[in-house]
Amino acid sequence: DVIHAATSGDTVQVAGVCVGGFTIGKDLTLIGRATYATPQATLDGNRESRVLRLIGGRTTDVVLSDVTITHGLAFAGGGVGGEKGYGGGIYIRQGSTVTLNGSTSVAGNTAELAGGGIYTYGINSAVTLNGSASVTGNRTVIAAGGGIHSSAGTVTLNDSSTVSGNHADGQGGGIDNGRGGTATLNGSSSVTGNTASEAGGITNSGDLTLNGSSS
Repeated sequence: DVIHAATSGDTVQVAGVCVGGFTIGKDLTLIGRATYATPQATLDGNRESRVLRLIGGRTTDVVLSDVTITHGLAFAGGGVGGEKGYGGGIYIRQGSTVTLNGSTSVAGNTAELAGGGIYTYGINSAVTLNGSASVTGNRTVIAAGGGIHSSAGTVTLNDSSTVSGNHADGQGGGIDNGRGGTATLNGSSSVTGNTASEAGGITNSGDLTLNGSSS
């Protein structure tokens, strides 16, 4: 009800644990407020639905700060998605972008097919990690990209961001950069400690660039 009543550009405060599936089709900022009973504000899908669905494509800008998204369930993007098969945590459609700042993490998600943590698909789709943001402890059960899978999208790691501790039963435990995809590691960013049946770190069928002291 609060999201529905909000005007584009508003800031919405999240406190406690809010259970359900939430759809946003306007520019909003969601800021978590810690309480004594619930130190971490949380949006919880209760393992019944996608937690947060963003509609409107590139015309919709949503910012989340100090909010945990957990227990989502969907064919694509259980946590945040435009659509559990693809993108266990986040599913990024063509023309959409996701940026993780500070100490933001995408962790502990599972996808059956590709992109245990994040799946980005199509031209002009992109995911960027800044600061000490991380994609960690995610898994694909069947195919590729335990941490991140890019299908013709763009993946950029900056600063000291990391993709670590992920697993793919197929290829690309950390990152699977598919045909037409672009992956760039800058600064001291790293892809480390990932495992897979084939290529535990990165599989690359597109363009891969490592700059600075990235590893």
